[in-house]
Amino acid sequence: PFTDSAAAWAWFRSNFQGDIVEPSSSGDSSRYDALRSAWNGDLDKRPRAIVLPTSKQDIRAAVLFSRKLGVEITARCGGHSLRCCIDDGVVVDLRNLRKVTVDAQARVAYVQGGALLRDLDVACDPLGLATPAGQVSHTGVSGLALGGGFGYLARRYGLCCDNILAVTIILASGECVRASRDEHPDLYWAVKGAGHNFGIVYEFEFQLHPLPEFSTGTLIYPIAVAKDVLKVYRSMMDDAPDVLSVYCMLIGHPQMGPVVIFTLSYVGDVASLNRDANALLSWGAPMVKVTHPIPYVQLQCQMDAHAPPGPARYNWEGLIDDVDDDVIDNFVDHFLLSPAGVSTYSMMSRMGGAIARTPATTGENAFGLRDKKYLVGLVGTFPPAAAAGAAGDSSIRDACVSWGKKARSFITSDYVNSTHELSTLERTFGKNVGRLVAIKKRYDPDNVFCINHNLLALSSSD
Repeated sequence: PFTDSAAAWAWFRSNFQGDIVEPSSSGDSSRYDALRSAWNGDLDKRPRAIVLPTSKQDIRAAVLFSRKLGVEITARCGGHSLRCCIDDGVVVDLRNLRKVTVDAQARVAYVQGGALLRDLDVACDPLGLATPAGQVSHTGVSGLALGGGFGYLARRYGLCCDNILAVTIILASGECVRASRDEHPDLYWAVKGAGHNFGIVYEFEFQLHPLPEFSTGTLIYPIAVAKDVLKVYRSMMDDAPDVLSVYCMLIGHPQMGPVVIFTLSYVGDVASLNRDANALLSWGAPMVKVTHPIPYVQLQCQMDAHAPPGPARYNWEGLIDDVDDDVIDNFVDHFLLSPAGVSTYSMMSRMGGAIARTPATTGENAFGLRDKKYLVGLVGTFPPAAAAGAAGDSSIRDACVSWGKKARSFITSDYVNSTHELSTLERTFGKNVGRLVAIKKRYDPDNVFCINHNLLALSSSD
């Protein structure tokens, strides 16, 4: 490392071709402030520099620069992660690396590290192809894929990380390597589920799947029947085919009040959806019931309205072994205890299907919680004035955080892509902790990539 920061800066400016944005001393900080803002308004960090690479050589230069300067580094793609921006460090903003190239014959998508889900979906959809991704189109591919990646296709084709054929990644040493089943297989295993610990991905290669027809449905029930209808949902999903996914949300609707919303997605035609989801579709007296065909790329945007960038949030998702009657009671009762001044929703989604199986094409990976049956999450949104570091009254934020933490009484594992606080490694990586720590020591012994659910810094037990 340089002992002189001026020398480090001079080296970096001569080796980096993209934009470098620093806090302004002239008073005009508009671009810097725009770039450091995040999807979650609760994140207010002031990095020493935000750098926008245009090549893998630029990413390499940024990694080496952070080491020469002796500061922390983090990567940013869609800006959803609470670790996409840091104080007094280097933020590698990948927004200029969003190219997606599709080889339809080989069914492979080559996706640069700064691409958003919409970039991937829009490139693949006209060809009748898709790979499992998330449910909000402005999510970054990198952050989602490296930590798992749940979405409408996961029960049919596995998690997003299960469909990674290879990555081109810049390591802490500055070396650029390709990791696949045949090249650096240990690193390839590790990045699929714990990838934030190992480097910055310049390009992914994803397995694509045929998606000739897709259907969806919406059911809305009053919150008063939530516990009863969730038991019907649980029973139906125990025997549901892999092509059917159902996402449940408890939310305060602006016109209908607190409700239960089920979003059904189906790889197939509407008649088949109606047949396989009949137990739920025929139950009770829903306020809304509709099923219809839909382009997959359109369904991928439907949740965007529930997740706009900017508001301050407390969000957390975890996984549980199963949903018995007590869990259903706790899930609904917890939602009903939402604090005043906070807009909340809680969600539940059945895993299983291809998620529970070892991927045939890409092999085993570091996602260690695929035996869990349900993904459960919550989001509380509060006024910006109550956000962390804001000048306003923090009591609303404190109440929201307290509400969120109470869910840990019935959620036993953490989903690394959506945890507001860091917890133990076992809660996140399950049985894979020991192997992951060994690989981390091999590829990043100095813990350069530490702004994450860190394999070296976190205690492995409570």
